Amino acid sequence: MPGGEVNLAAEMNELLGKMRGVLSAETLQFLDEMQAAVERGDAMRVLSWGECSFDPVYRTKRSLMLVGTRVPADDEAHWDIHKNNYRGAIEYAKRFGRSSSWRECEGDDE
Repeated sequence: MPGGEVNLAAEMNELLGKMRGVLSAETLQFLDEMQAAVERGDAMRVLSWGECSFDPVYRTKRSLMLVGTRVPADDEAHWDIHKNNYRGAIEYAKRFGRSSSWRECEGDDE
């Protein structure tokens, strides 16, 4: 829920299942650093990505260094697990586009 309590442990478990039990060091670093930022009040969850894997999107309240990338204050950021051969990469923008729908994951019928 946007602005609500963040449970990154639950999100990490969901992501771990989608990655068949293996998360990259970069992904774990992002989760740790974002959890710390949220706990300090330096970021907040604002929405979820509109396509699989429906990752949380955060708004920074101050400039943050996340996985070696400087994200400016008041930007939105999310971890795109599909980048770098599934090692992942941070994406950020002043505001990501909004949608009233989402796109289902392909091949998740297992």
